[in-house]
Amino acid sequence: MGNFVRDWEMSPREKALIFVDSCNQYHAAKQAFNGGRLNYRALHNYVTAEYEVRNAYAYVVRNPADPVQCRFFDAIRYQGFTLQVKDLRTHPDGTQEVNWDVGIALDAYVFANDNAINHVVLVSGDGDFVPLIKKLQSKGCHIMVMSFSKVLSRELAAEANKVILLDDPRFRYLTP
Repeated sequence: MGNFVRDWEMSPREKALIFVDSCNQYHAAKQAFNGGRLNYRALHNYVTAEYEVRNAYAYVVRNPADPVQCRFFDAIRYQGFTLQVKDLRTHPDGTQEVNWDVGIALDAYVFANDNAINHVVLVSGDGDFVPLIKKLQSKGCHIMVMSFSKVLSRELAAEANKVILLDDPRFRYLTP
């Protein structure tokens, strides 16, 4: 993929919010890093190097059958993220689902407007967020999309002011 940076000023103290679509990025990280995980601290540090991050939100899914998740959630909190949690839903036919797209879009729109935010960092590759990006840009927000290349929608990349690919090894969580 090419360099998607468009010419817009990046002041180191402009205000930003981070929204991480954890489900979208979890499986992509496992693929990109051969079973590895996304390093939330590296992601947070990358953004805070450029902006004053007002808050960082990670949208996660709780699976009651997975007791190890509590440690993962605690680790994300420790790395500076506020968790937004939904429980995994199991349908009568056995299929499971959860979708955070509407929740992320509503939060991003409301929080960006209420906090006079200059930049929104969306960590997702989901093309369903294109209308959100357009709406936030019409309000004067600049959008940085961070995603793994395998799940990055072309439409999302085209609308963003800046795209950072998470395939870079600096965003890999190294197990101690």
